[in-house]
Amino acid sequence: MSEEMSLLPLGTAVSVKENDNVYIIISRGFQKQKDGTFLAGYRGIPHPFGKTAIHEPVIIAENEITELHHFGYEDEKDEIFAKQQLAKASNPSQENVNQVTSSSLNPISQTIQDDEMEPEYLKDPFYKFRNRK
Repeated sequence: MSEEMSLLPLGTAVSVKENDNVYIIISRGFQKQKDGTFLAGYRGIPHPFGKTAIHEPVIIAENEITELHHFGYEDEKDEIFAKQQLAKASNPSQENVNQVTSSSLNPISQTIQDDEMEPEYLKDPFYKFRNRK
């Protein structure tokens, strides 16, 4: 990873090791490695199919990417999002890692909420059986 810890933008098309497919990045984040470094991870869908019954998203580590075919959409919010994901990977037990505030976009500070928070029912393995009639 580069020193500034960035993520590839959504919509980026990449090739990966030992695979002939091209994947479009649909989600991204950082994972802390055992040696204390951070590795960018992505979820990709196969081009041109997308997510279908027989084509599921795959997990792609940054060190598996062999070629960048198309760079996706990126704006100032991507930098904020990357900082948010890095904070989440650095301190996963903190309560406030689901928000990052930045005043770099406007004089008024901007906060991005974490949309990836798990709903409470996903932590309960019996949630499907609780409200059955």
